[in-house]
Amino acid sequence: MVTNGYITREAFHDIYDYIDAANVDLKAFTENFYGKITLTHMQPVLDTLLLLKKRRRCGLKLPT
Repeated sequence: MVTNGYITREAFHDIYDYIDAANVDLKAFTENFYGKITLTHMQPVLDTLLLLKKRRRCGLKLPT
């Protein structure tokens, strides 16, 4: 699944319980820049990444 990672915790399980891999596109590394680029907040995306990390059956690859 290719996603921006912006999803509610409730919807997370409706979707991610059925997939094995996700490509989460983190647009920026600071809240200020993230807000300017996406007009949203970065924390929900970070929360999604943490939830994916906790699910050991879904691979997580971070940029190097």
